[in-house]
Amino acid sequence: HDAPPSPELDDRTIETAIALDIDPFAEDHLLWIARSAQNDAELPPGWHRCTLADLSEGYANPALGVERPDHPRAEEFRVLVAQERRRTAARAHRPHPEQPRKRARTTGIASGGGGGGDENATSRVGKTLHADARVAAMEASHRIALKGLQRKVAELERRAIEREEAWENERMEAEARTHRVVVEAEERMRAGLEDERRAMRDTIRRAMERERKVAAEEATRAVKTSLRSVKAAEAEDARRRELEAVKMDASRFAAREEALSKMLASAREELSEKNRTIASLRMELAQVKGAAIG
Repeated sequence: HDAPPSPELDDRTIETAIALDIDPFAEDHLLWIARSAQNDAELPPGWHRCTLADLSEGYANPALGVERPDHPRAEEFRVLVAQERRRTAARAHRPHPEQPRKRARTTGIASGGGGGGDENATSRVGKTLHADARVAAMEASHRIALKGLQRKVAELERRAIEREEAWENERMEAEARTHRVVVEAEERMRAGLEDERRAMRDTIRRAMERERKVAAEEATRAVKTSLRSVKAAEAEDARRRELEAVKMDASRFAAREEALSKMLASAREELSEKNRTIASLRMELAQVKGAAIG
């Protein structure tokens, strides 16, 4: 279990093994699971590798809008690791058919002190190998951390360049927008001034038309007033002539009435005279009739 890492054990495999709770140096028989997790073909549909916000490597699913640092099937791989550990433990506790455990113990006892020396030597070698494995693990961890920092620095530099390019593009777009805004403002100002000029010309034209109309109306009213004055004078003269004619007719009527009154008075006197004559004749007739009768 404490054997040094194999030459093909790279930093990425070590990092993946640690993420799956595998000791890459003590459990090298489980590294095939870590290598399987590194295979993109093992990713579920829609998932792919990406760089997370903290510049570490992760996995993303754009359709689901999900980003995560661990493998989408990490739990499945951990379950597989647990199964392999149980299977390995079961094999380790099963006695070998050719060398039973009792025979091994008997052989060790029969060897006497030589067996104890071998055990001590094996223990020392195991400790040395374990220390070497731990040193190798620390070195691998440092290499992994250093590569992570290098990736972060490279990613920061790339993002800084992209940010500078984005800022430059934004600056150019802002200048273009500012230029468009200035040009549009100038065009609006020119259009506004032109509208004001047209409005002023229209106002002056309407004012002149109103003045001409007012002058024409005043002239028309003056003419009408003059015509009314002439007509009024003519009507007054006609009324005056008519009044004079009426007065003359009244004078003639009065004279004729006076003449008629005189004629009527004369006719009345004549009638009275005739009535007196008739009365005298009636009296004479009556006397004659009376004389005749007597």
